[in-house]
Amino acid sequence: MKRLSSEANIGKLILLLGVILSSISIIFFFIIGIFFLKFVHPSLFSIFIFFAVLSRIFGIVFGLFAYNSCLKGDFYKAGILGIVASLLSFVDLIFLVGAILCLLSKEAKKNRY
Repeated sequence: MKRLSSEANIGKLILLLGVILSSISIIFFFIIGIFFLKFVHPSLFSIFIFFAVLSRIFGIVFGLFAYNSCLKGDFYKAGILGIVASLLSFVDLIFLVGAILCLLSKEAKKNRY
């Protein structure tokens, strides 16, 4: 088995960390949304929370696809999917850093073409 470069290993780890932290943030969004729906008059803020959770879920799905591509060894595709995941979940910087590290790795340059 070939040893991966440090950029690829760190990028893979940061993508996994982004998926975990985004999942935890969804729980907090649900708590805030339930509080506003139950105790405060439903307003545009509740609708914003709903769409924030929805976009965060799509970001997590693309983050999982990016991590799966890392596990398969396709770091170029993982970088592209990581950038999409960061843009879908309101510019999530953790996904963005992981995607950039995946794109800068030696393995991504080999699989590019």
